[in-house]
Amino acid sequence: MFDRFNKEARKVMNVARQEAIARRHDFIGTEHILLGLLQQQTGVLPTVLASFRVDYSLLRKRIEESLPPTGPAEISMQLPFTPDAKRTLELSMEEANQLKHDYIGPEHLLIALSRVNDGLVSRVLSDMNIKTDAIRNTVASALMGK
Repeated sequence: MFDRFNKEARKVMNVARQEAIARRHDFIGTEHILLGLLQQQTGVLPTVLASFRVDYSLLRKRIEESLPPTGPAEISMQLPFTPDAKRTLELSMEEANQLKHDYIGPEHLLIALSRVNDGLVSRVLSDMNIKTDAIRNTVASALMGK
């Protein structure tokens, strides 16, 4: 599944897994993927988020406040993806294909997250007035200027 993911996207997914484990969650959800994306310091993603004037610390705080630790003290090393997280991964591939990219990067994951109406992540992005089409257009522009 992750063979088309570039190094940065793989790092995002690894951080998402670490975020889930840190909260004693026995799953990886869209909120964990978003937290993984917020760790990106280089590449297209910070440029895209900056264009929306995203306050990283506020966004992270809003997500974290909604994610209290819930599971057992010991979490399995194999964490399943929630249905919405699986959908996000599928949509990231679709977005990469639409942009004619032979890889999946963090920017594709961000577009995909904005398309999944799962509650928390979509509500937070919507509250920040971050829409799918705007993200897609900003990603395409940022990649052209790369």
